[in-house]
Amino acid sequence: MLPELDEIKLRRMHLGLTQTGLAKLAGVSQSLIAKIESGNLVPGYGNAKKILNALDSAKRTDVKTAKDIMHKHVIDVKANERIKNVIIIMRRHSISQLPVVDSGKVVGMISEKRIIETGQDYSGRQKSIAELPVRQIMEDSPPMIQENSPQEMIAAMLEHYPAVLVAKHGGIAGIITKTDLLGAIVAGKRP
Repeated sequence: MLPELDEIKLRRMHLGLTQTGLAKLAGVSQSLIAKIESGNLVPGYGNAKKILNALDSAKRTDVKTAKDIMHKHVIDVKANERIKNVIIIMRRHSISQLPVVDSGKVVGMISEKRIIETGQDYSGRQKSIAELPVRQIMEDSPPMIQENSPQEMIAAMLEHYPAVLVAKHGGIAGIITKTDLLGAIVAGKRP
């Protein structure tokens, strides 16, 4: 399936190419690139293929991957763990979310936000939220990506999820949060 034409400008800019630079790589005119990007022209198949091939061949050499950004020491909790213990772990390690594991597989995520929201629902009840098992209030597990997933994909996913997990050999190799991505930006790694 071919990408949409409006992706040409985004991909070109991500690669740090000018319209002239892309035109030279593709063997087309700069004005053709400008007309396509402005939506004033739909290129023929041959020119579209040249441009897309040029974008593919001009891959950045400084693109960071999940392996470069991820936090490798992942702390997780069991699905039957009590919320009070989760809070202790979060405070001890200064983290706001934990993957929930059951039988060696990620089954959900528990976060400070979810605990607070659920705690508000439990205010005034006899049973404390602190005694609930994680499985009773956990959220869906975050998406899992491979170690070679590019930073731009991670940034897009973090717009919709608080974290992504990095998979390796069927297990968790790392976790990436918005804070980790911000750290990559501060360190000069372009999102």
